[in-house]
Amino acid sequence: MAFLRVFVAALCIILSSVQLFPQGGAEVFKSEAQAMMQRGKYGEAIDLLNKFIAARPQLVDGYTMRGLCYEKRGQLESAVFDFRSARKLAPSNADVNKNLDRATKAWYSKLNDKINGHKREIAINPNIPINYLEIGKCYKNLGEWTKAEDWYDDYLKREEASADEVIRYTEILARNNHIEKGEKILKRYVEKYPRDHRLWSRYGYFTMWLGKKKIAIEAFNEALKFRPYFKEAQDGLIQAQDRPYIYTYYDTTAKSREGIKEKQQPEYIIDKYYRMLKQNAADTTTRFALVEELIKANRTEEAYEQLQILSNDFSGQPKFTELWDTVTARRDKFFEVKTAEYQQRLDKNPNDKEAAVHMAEILGRQLNYDGALEILKKYLAGKPESEDHDVRFLYAKYAAWNYQFETAIEQMNILLAKEPNNLDYQLFRAQVAVWTTTDKDLAHQYLDNVLASDPKNLQAIVGKATLFIRERNFDGAKEKIEEGNKISPNSKEIESVQNFYDVTMALEEDRKNFEILVDARETAVAGDCPGSLVKYDDYFSKIKAPSKIELLEYADINSCAKNFSKALEIYDKLLAEEYDYDVAVLKAKASLWSGDSVAALAQFQKLAKEDTTSFDAKFYLAETYESFKNYDSAKAIYEALLSSTQDTNKISLLTKRIGWIPTGGSGTSIFSNFPLFTRLAPTVSYYADNMDLSYVSANGLIELGLTSYLSVGASFGRVFLSGSAAKIGIINTYFTTSKVHLMLYPLKNFFFSIGLGNLAYSNVNTDAGDLLKYQSGLRRGIYDWVLKYEKAKNISLSLRNEKTDAVLLLYSAPLASLQYTSTMYKFEWYYYLSSLVKFDGHFSYIKVEGDENGTNAGNDVQLRIGKKFTENITAGYEYLYTNYASDYVLGKYYAPKRFVAHSIWGEYEYVVDETLKLTGGGKYGYVPSSDVMIREISVRGEYKLSTTFVASGLVSLGESFRDTQSYSYMSAYFSVYWSIF
Repeated sequence: MAFLRVFVAALCIILSSVQLFPQGGAEVFKSEAQAMMQRGKYGEAIDLLNKFIAARPQLVDGYTMRGLCYEKRGQLESAVFDFRSARKLAPSNADVNKNLDRATKAWYSKLNDKINGHKREIAINPNIPINYLEIGKCYKNLGEWTKAEDWYDDYLKREEASADEVIRYTEILARNNHIEKGEKILKRYVEKYPRDHRLWSRYGYFTMWLGKKKIAIEAFNEALKFRPYFKEAQDGLIQAQDRPYIYTYYDTTAKSREGIKEKQQPEYIIDKYYRMLKQNAADTTTRFALVEELIKANRTEEAYEQLQILSNDFSGQPKFTELWDTVTARRDKFFEVKTAEYQQRLDKNPNDKEAAVHMAEILGRQLNYDGALEILKKYLAGKPESEDHDVRFLYAKYAAWNYQFETAIEQMNILLAKEPNNLDYQLFRAQVAVWTTTDKDLAHQYLDNVLASDPKNLQAIVGKATLFIRERNFDGAKEKIEEGNKISPNSKEIESVQNFYDVTMALEEDRKNFEILVDARETAVAGDCPGSLVKYDDYFSKIKAPSKIELLEYADINSCAKNFSKALEIYDKLLAEEYDYDVAVLKAKASLWSGDSVAALAQFQKLAKEDTTSFDAKFYLAETYESFKNYDSAKAIYEALLSSTQDTNKISLLTKRIGWIPTGGSGTSIFSNFPLFTRLAPTVSYYADNMDLSYVSANGLIELGLTSYLSVGASFGRVFLSGSAAKIGIINTYFTTSKVHLMLYPLKNFFFSIGLGNLAYSNVNTDAGDLLKYQSGLRRGIYDWVLKYEKAKNISLSLRNEKTDAVLLLYSAPLASLQYTSTMYKFEWYYYLSSLVKFDGHFSYIKVEGDENGTNAGNDVQLRIGKKFTENITAGYEYLYTNYASDYVLGKYYAPKRFVAHSIWGEYEYVVDETLKLTGGGKYGYVPSSDVMIREISVRGEYKLSTTFVASGLVSLGESFRDTQSYSYMSAYFSVYWSIF
C-alpha cells in the first residue's frame, strides 16, 4: 500500500496539467489582478484573471475585469467577448451592459475604419486577395452576413483559401441559408484536406440540412475517425441518425414582448422611453419599445438611429430584422421620394439653394458623401465667395467626413477670411487640424477662442484634450477630460477621448523603449559598438517579445562588440524557431570571427552546397580555408567568384584577397594543413561508498582534425581503486588505459567514434597473498564505440558499446583482484515533447565473463518523465529496474534480481550569467520489495568561457538499499572541453 500511495502521488504530480485552486486561493488572484490594473499592468492582470476565471467560471467579476484589461490594451475583440460572457451571467447588470455597449461601439468603429482602409488599398491595386478577405472578416464580425459573403466570394476568386478560412466562410453561408453553395465548396475542400476533422464535420451538417443523411453520416464518422471525441461531429451524427437529441431553447424575445405589454400612452410614451433610456442606456427592452412607438409616430429617422444602437447585439435576430426592414424601407422610400423631388427642382433651377442643401443632407445621411459633395459643388460653382457661407460650410463638413481634408481646409480658409471671428468656423477648422495632426498652433488658438466664449463647449474640450494627448501633455489632457466628464458624464465623445488617453498612456512605455532603440541604432551607426550594446541591452531588458529584425540587430551589435557567444546564442534561437538561410550565414560568420574555425568550416561548406549562387557563403568559406592555411582551396574559390561576377566592388575585394594569399602554393595534401583543429578533454572522477570502496579516475583525450568531418585522437587514463573484501582483505590497485580513437561527423547532428587500446594491471597490494587469481603486469585488449544523434536541445539518442575490465563498470572492490571481462551495451535518450514535458532515460545490458561458474548478464533500466512547472523548476517521476541472471555472485559484485524502485525527482536551474549555470537536483523513492526509501541529492555546474572552452562538474550524494543493509555513496566528476584552434 505504501508503494501504491507513492506511485499514485507521483503520477498525479506529473501527468496533471490543470492546476486546481482552492476557493480562498482564487480570491488572491482577483485581488492581485486588481492591484496590477491600478498600476496599469494590464498584461499581468490578464494572466492572473485567467487563473481566477478557471477557478470561478460562474462569477461575472472575472470576465468584467479581464474585459476592461483587454479594452485598456486596445484588444477590443477580446474585450467584447468577455463582456458578452459577463452579460450571459448577469443580463440585467447595468455596468456590464454599459461596458459591453462601449466596447462594442469602439470595436465596430475600428472594424469600419479597417474596412475603409482595405477599400482604399483595393482602389490602388485590386489584385491583392488579402484585402478582400479582411473586409469579409470585418463584415462577419459586424454581423452583416450578406456583405461578408460577397467579399469572401471576391476573395475566393483571387486565391485558394486555407481550411481555416473555409470554416469561417461556411459559417457565413449557413447564416445566409446558402446551404447548397456551402455543400459544393466543402465537398471540394474535404478532398483537398482529407485529414481535417473540422471540414468533415461541417460537410456533414451541410449535407444533413440538404436531406443527404447517408452522406452526412459518412462525413461525421470520417471526422470522428481523426478526432474521436469532437463534440460538434458527435452531435451531428446523433441528429443525422435520427436518434433522440437533447437541446434547450431560450426565448430571447420574451423580455421584449413583456415591455410591449405596458399600458400605452401615445401622447407621452415616446418622451417616457427617452427618459428611461437616458437613465439606463443598456435597457434594450425599452429601446425596442421606443423604436416601435417612433415608427407609429412616423419619426423614421429617429427610429433608424435607435436601431443602429441595437444592431450591435441584435443584428440577425427576427425581431430586430423585422423592425430594421420596416424602418429602412420607409427611410429608403422617403429618401427616394425626396431625392426625386429635389432633383426635379434642381433640374429646373440649379440655383435652388433649399433643394441643393436638402438633397445633399439626404445623401449625407446615406453616407453617400461623394454624391452630397457633387450636388454642393455644382451649386457653389460660379458663386462669389462672399455668398452662401452656410452652403460652403456644409460642403467643408462633408469633405472632411469623406477624408478630403485638403478640400475642407481650403473651404474653411475662405470662410474664415470672410468671417474671421465666427466661432463655429474656428471650431470646425480646429477639429480638422486635430484630425489631420497639422496646424497644431492654429488649433490651440481657435479652441482657446471658443472656450473663452463658451467654457462648456464639449467639442472644443474634446479637441483640446486630443491635442494635448498627441503632444504628450498628459496632465493637460487629463484635466480637460475631467472637465468634460463634469459637463456631460455620459458623453460618447468624452468616453472616446478617454479611451484614446488610456491607450496612449499604455503605449507610452513602448514609445520610450523605442527611443532607446533609436538611440542604440544611431550609436551603432556612429561606430561605437560597445556603447550601442549597452543601449541595446537596456532596450531588451524592458521588452518581452522582440521582433526578428530587432534580434538580428542585437546579434550584429554583439558581434561588432566581440561578444560572439551572445550573438551565436541569438542566431541559434532564431534558427530553432524557423530555419532561415540568411540567418544561418550570419551564424557561420559569427563562428568564424569568434575563432571557432572548425564550426565555421562545416557551416559554410553546408551553406555553399545549399545555395550554389550565394556569394557570401562561398566567399567566407574561402576565408575559412585561409584560416586553416589551405590557400589552394581558398584561391580556387576566390578565382571562381571573380570569373562569375560583374560587380566592381566585389571584383576589387576578390582581387585584394587573392593578392594576400602567399605565393609558392599551400599544398593540397591532407597533411599540409594538419591538424585542422586540436581539442583537449581532460576528465577526473571519484566514487566512494559505505562498503569501503574508493575509486579515483583521471583521463585525458586529445583530438586532431584531419578534415571537417574526420579526426583522430588518443587517450590515456589512470584509475586507482582501494577497498576491502571477504577472504581478501585490503585491496589497493592501479589500472592504466590507453587507446587510439577515430571520430566521424558524417551528417549534420550525427557523431560516431571508435576507440581501441589496452588495459594494464599494476601495483596490487592486498593481505591475501596467494589467494588472488591475479597476474600483475597483464595487458588486456579493450575497445569502445559510440553512435550519437543530437538535434538542438530537443532530442538526443546515443548507443554505446564498451569492453573492459568488469571492475571499471561495476564498481566492486573484489573484482579488482579477479580480472573478469565485462561487455556493456547502453542506449541513452532524452526528448522534449514540448517546452514543458521531458522524457529521458537509459537501458543497459552488461555481460560479465571469467567466473568459474560461467557467464553472468544483467540489464538496467531507468525511465523518467518530467514537467517544467516554472522557468527554473522541473519535477517528475522515475522508474528503476535492475535484473541479473545470478544475484550477488559469491560476494564479488552487486547483481540483484528484479530490483524495482519508484521515485519522485526534481531539479532547480539557476543561471548566474551567460557563462555560468548551476543545477541542484534530488529524488526520493520507494523500493517495494524491501519496503525502504531511497534518496539522492546533487549539484551540477557548467562554465562556458567561450564556444571553444567549456568546463562542467557534478557532485552527488545518495542512499539506497542492498540486500539487508543500507547503501550510501558519493560520486563526483569534473571535465573540460577545450578547442585550442
